[in-house]
Amino acid sequence: MFSTPGSTQKAILFGLMGFSAYCVSDAGAKWLAQYYPIMQIVAWTYFCALILCLLFAPWLGGMKRTLQTKKLKIHIARGFFNMGVALCAVLTFSHMPITSAYTIFFLAPLVVTILAIPVYKEHVSLKHWLVIAAGFSGVLIAFPPGPAFFNPWILAAFATMFFVSALNLLARPLDAHETILSLAFYPNLINTLVLVPLTLVDPVIPPLSHLVLFVLTGAMLTLGLVGVASSFRYARHAVAAPLHYSQIVWGVAIGYAVFGDVPDLRTLIGAGIIIASGIYLIESERRSFSQRTD
Repeated sequence: MFSTPGSTQKAILFGLMGFSAYCVSDAGAKWLAQYYPIMQIVAWTYFCALILCLLFAPWLGGMKRTLQTKKLKIHIARGFFNMGVALCAVLTFSHMPITSAYTIFFLAPLVVTILAIPVYKEHVSLKHWLVIAAGFSGVLIAFPPGPAFFNPWILAAFATMFFVSALNLLARPLDAHETILSLAFYPNLINTLVLVPLTLVDPVIPPLSHLVLFVLTGAMLTLGLVGVASSFRYARHAVAAPLHYSQIVWGVAIGYAVFGDVPDLRTLIGAGIIIASGIYLIESERRSFSQRTD
C-alpha cells in the first residue's frame, strides 16, 4: 500500500489538506476566544464536527463498520487525549500568537520518539538523542528561560504538545481495518458527550455570524482529522510526518492577516531549528527502514 508513487502523492495531498485545515480551525478558535469561554468554544465546535461526521459517514467507511471496531478502548483514550489537545490549544491561542504556539507544538515528533522507548520498546541511538536535544534547544531560543517562560499560556502550549504526542502514539495500533471515519468520529463524540452538558449550566446562544464560524471551525477540524489520518494511511511516517511543518507557513500568514501578529526573529530561528531537527530525525528513520528492508 505504501510503495506506489500514486499512494505517496495521495499522502502528500491529504496531509497538506489536513494540516492546512487544522490551521483554519485554530484561527477560528482563536477568534472565537475573544467572545466565548474556552469550554463553550471546544464543546460547540466538536458538536458541529460530530454532525458533519454523521452526514459524511457513508463516504468515510460507514457508521456500521465504525461502531464495530475491535479497538474501542484505544479510540476512547484518543478521544480524551484529543479533549486535552482542544482545551489546552484554545487556551494557548487565546493568549499567544499562532506562530509562537506552533513553535512549541512542533516538538511533538521529537517527544513521540522519546515516548516510544518505554511504550513500544524502541531503541534511540546517540545520534538521535543529539538531534532531539537540538530540537529542544530551539524552544530555549524562542522562549529563553526565566520567569516569563513559566507563564500559564506557555505551559498550556507544552501541555497541548504532549497531548498531541500521546495521540500520535495511540494512532499506531489503528490499522487499515479501522475506518477513516473512526479517527474523527470518536474524538468528536467524546468531546460532545463530556463538554456540551457542562455548557448547558450557563448556555450562550451565539448570533448567526458566530454560529457560521462555529460550523466552519468544526468542518475544518473534521477535515483536518480525516486528511491527516488519510495521509498516514497512504504513506509511511517518514513521508507524512514532515507535512506537519507546513503549518508554520499558514500560521505566519493567518496570524499576520487576521490577527496582526508578526513573529520576531527569535521565534523564527527557534522554529527553524525544531523543524530541521524533526525532519532530520524522520529522514534518518526512513534511511534506517530502507536498509532493514533491502
